[in-house]
Amino acid sequence: MIKKLSNIKIQDSFKQHPPAEWKMNYKFYYYLIHGKFEQPIVINKDGYLIDGYTTYLICKKIAKKKFVKVIRR
Repeated sequence: MIKKLSNIKIQDSFKQHPPAEWKMNYKFYYYLIHGKFEQPIVINKDGYLIDGYTTYLICKKIAKKKFVKVIRR
């Protein structure tokens, strides 16, 4: 499923505990080297992110990803 990045809802628990800088760097370099993300963005039926927060943050950072592929569970 393709979803607009700005429509993905983020729970406060994710916002209050951002990933470590080393983890963000690793995930970003993985994307640069492989041309894909190591982990998918997973949302629930209500549109809230439940997994893949680092991928979500990287997509926002590089800003060329307005729409992203997500898995809905």
